[in-house]
Amino acid sequence: MAASERGLTVGVYRGPYESTNGGQSSEERHFTVVGVIRERGGDIEPMPQGSQVFAPSKSHPAAILRVSALRGAPPHLIPLREYVKSFEPNVVGPMAGGNIADCSDSRWRKLVSSFLPDGVHISAVDIHDRVETQAQYDALSI
Repeated sequence: MAASERGLTVGVYRGPYESTNGGQSSEERHFTVVGVIRERGGDIEPMPQGSQVFAPSKSHPAAILRVSALRGAPPHLIPLREYVKSFEPNVVGPMAGGNIADCSDSRWRKLVSSFLPDGVHISAVDIHDRVETQAQYDALSI
């Protein structure tokens, strides 16, 4: 876990169709983003000092912001539960399930935009909480 278990609260926004395969964003309305991770399996860095505001709770479970491996692509949010699950044997994911997270707090927008090219500013990010077995992934892939 991150050095600080406090972060920023974001809301979950869902489309009309549930496609997370039971991902946590299908049931939660909020997450508390408590850290940033730059590479799969890497250390979870604490949120910037001014963004260590809220503690995760049952109604606002912990999540991390994952920096994209693709240059210029926005980061995405991964609920901590799904991040841990993704290291289990024979599991594929986490991957996007169609839901997004956003927050009106300027600290959130500044954090998300800090991983993008200069002049690009966004705050809404995809939630990657769809986790599948290898067999499910093979059956659903074209």
